[in-house]
Amino acid sequence: MASGSIAVGDPSQQGFSSSTPSGESIRSLLTFISILYQALNGLRCASRAWLNLAAQVVTSHGLTQCNSESCLFIGTFRKDNFECEMALVIYVDDLLVGTSHHDGAKYLKEAFLESVEKIKITGELPVGKPGTVKFLGREISRFSGSDDLHMRVPVDYLYECVKDLSATPIPPKLDLDEKDNEVLTPESASRYRSILGRVAWWGQSNSHFLRFMSMLATGQATPNHKHERALFRTLRFSKSQLHLYQTFNRIQNVVSEKVPPRPILNLEVQTLPIGGSKDP
Repeated sequence: MASGSIAVGDPSQQGFSSSTPSGESIRSLLTFISILYQALNGLRCASRAWLNLAAQVVTSHGLTQCNSESCLFIGTFRKDNFECEMALVIYVDDLLVGTSHHDGAKYLKEAFLESVEKIKITGELPVGKPGTVKFLGREISRFSGSDDLHMRVPVDYLYECVKDLSATPIPPKLDLDEKDNEVLTPESASRYRSILGRVAWWGQSNSHFLRFMSMLATGQATPNHKHERALFRTLRFSKSQLHLYQTFNRIQNVVSEKVPPRPILNLEVQTLPIGGSKDP
């Protein structure tokens, strides 16, 4: 689900916006102050104001906000005579919802429309049907013949960084104790940080890379040649892992990482109204 409603939150305190007219001489410039009674995109308080509003909506219908992760809500959702088990993740104005009833998202949408002007369902992944939904740059898929969920970052996200490298399935040995401490040129250092950022985002869905990312990040401020060599070793290994999914087993409640049971290029993708009969 997605909402363009980040600007509807109550900022809890009056904010101010200033501007000056163009085409005026310096002496005649005046500052105009506007008092803001609603959150505005770009203000520091905007996302918090929206989250507070969203929390009020869903908690009033039975969900409970997680103490350690304020954007996660779980519990029994109730509206009118309808109820179902629900888990909801709110990231700014993108919402990911799992329900135990196929009408759960529809009633959640109706609850939000009592407080916001617009919210829409952008995709669904019903039980028993293959398909894919996208959330925060991740693909969450279900394949034919299985109720398991598979998550990954799309292949093309990292492909530009590795297309000219040879792939190796052997995890690299990153030796950052080498004596080559010559600092990279500003251009090479900028490229190192850019590639490292992409690899780090991609690697969050692959536990193989957590240790590599931690080691490579030590060179983010002032990368040298040994950091650069370690990065390209990691890239060659990552090229062999592009089709790896993080798999969530519905029956055993187990998370693992493996290649999906069918070729990626033949993946059936459907975008339907959100639903599902019994998968939370």
